[in-house]
Amino acid sequence: MRKQNLSLMLALVGLFILMAAQTNAGTLDVTTGLYSETEDLTARVQSEFGSNWSIADWTYHIRDLYDTNPTGFSNLLDKIGSTHIAWVTNDGERIWPGNPVGRHYFVQLFPNGQIPGYFLAHDSLTFGGKVLALGSWFGMQGHVVAYCEQVVPEPCSIIALLGGLGSLLAFRRRTARL
Repeated sequence: MRKQNLSLMLALVGLFILMAAQTNAGTLDVTTGLYSETEDLTARVQSEFGSNWSIADWTYHIRDLYDTNPTGFSNLLDKIGSTHIAWVTNDGERIWPGNPVGRHYFVQLFPNGQIPGYFLAHDSLTFGGKVLALGSWFGMQGHVVAYCEQVVPEPCSIIALLGGLGSLLAFRRRTARL
C-alpha cells in the first residue's frame, strides 16, 4: 500500500510540475488590412486573427522576439515590410504621453538601416542592416502588429509529466490486481 501511495504522489507531482513550469511564448503577425489609429484596432486584429489576439506591444512582444528569436524577428520584419507603418503599443500604452495631440505608437522598417532626421524614434532595433523604429504620429493608415499568447510547456515539464503518467499507470496496474 505504501508503494501505491508513493506512485500516486509521484504522478501528482509530475502533473503539478507540468502546470507550474510553462513558459509564455507568443505568435506575432501583421494584419493585411490598413487601419486608422482612431479605429478599434483590437477589434480589427480579432476580426482578422481571432478573439485570442491583441495588439502587439513593442516592449513586451517585439523586443522580446528580437532578444530571443532572431529567425522569428526576421520573419516579422518581412511581414511588416517597408511600404507601410504598423500600429503597436509601448509599455501597454497606445499613445505617446509626451504630446497632448495624441500621437499613437507605430513601427516602421527602414531597410537601408538609416532613420531619417525628421523621424522621432522612441526606440529602434537593428537587424541584418535594417532598422525597425518605434515612432508615434496620427492621421495615417497602417497595418497592426498582432500578438497571440500561447502557453508552451518546458521540455523538463514534459519529462516530468511522462514520469508521473508512468507512475500513475503502474499504480493503476497494482491496484487492479487487488
